[in-house]
Order: sequence, then C-alpha cells, then structure tokens
Amino acid sequence: MAFLDKVLGKDERERKLEKEIRSLELRKESVFSAINGEIARLQRERSNVLLTAGTAAYEAWNKDKAQADLTEFWDKIQDLEKQIAEQETKRTEMGIKYDEEIRLINSNLGMHAANATSTVGTGAACPKCGAAISDDDIFCQGCGAKLK
Repeated sequence: MAFLDKVLGKDERERKLEKEIRSLELRKESVFSAINGEIARLQRERSNVLLTAGTAAYEAWNKDKAQADLTEFWDKIQDLEKQIAEQETKRTEMGIKYDEEIRLINSNLGMHAANATSTVGTGAACPKCGAAISDDDIFCQGCGAKLK
C-alpha cells in the first residue's frame, strides 16, 4: 500500500486522515446499528403492549359487555413512543455529528492535497474546499464536490 500511495502522491498525513475517516465511518455505522436495534426493541415492546391492551379490552367487553380501564396500557404506549422518538432524535444528532467530523477531515485532506500540488496544474481551485483541480476533473479530488 505504501508503494501505491507513493505512486499516487499520498503522504503519511493523508493516509492518517483517510484512516481516521474510515474509523469514523465504522463508528457511525456501529452507533447507528445499536440505536436502530434499540428502536426495533421499543417498537416490538409497543406492539406487545397494544396486543395485550386489545386482548384485555376484548375480554372485558366479552365478559360483561363493559369497557375495560386501559389507562395503564395507554400510558405505557405513550412512554414507549416517547422513547422511540428520543432514539430517533439521537440517531439524527449522531449522524450529523459524525458527518460533520468526516466533512472536516475531508476538508483538511483537500487543503493538504491542494498545498501538496499547488505547483502543478493550471491554478484552478475547487470552489468548495480549495483543492487544486484540473480542467478535466468532473469531481474534486479533495472533497468530492461536483465541478461540472
């Protein structure tokens, strides 16, 4: 890999930044997996409470043609829905956090690449990150922004 990096012009700093990005992406995936698992667990629990409430309501009605007091079930369902919403908010916030960290690293990587190649090319720079670009580039090599 080091030989290929040398051929491609990557230095140790760029490799470290790319490794850090991969690490952040893996951590993001792991966090999302855990949060999604918790959301699924809460949704299953909510479904079970709904089933139990429906069964209790039917049995009360079938026995005495009366309404059952289902307040405890409704309270539990509301609590579970609140927990689900909190987990979904947490997932969104964590996604934003990880995406911002990755964007900053990509920006640093792009600036480093721009500095490393500043003596090469036409002098054109990516409007998003400032990395050096050529007339043939469709996407920025630094940040991936579409150029054409």
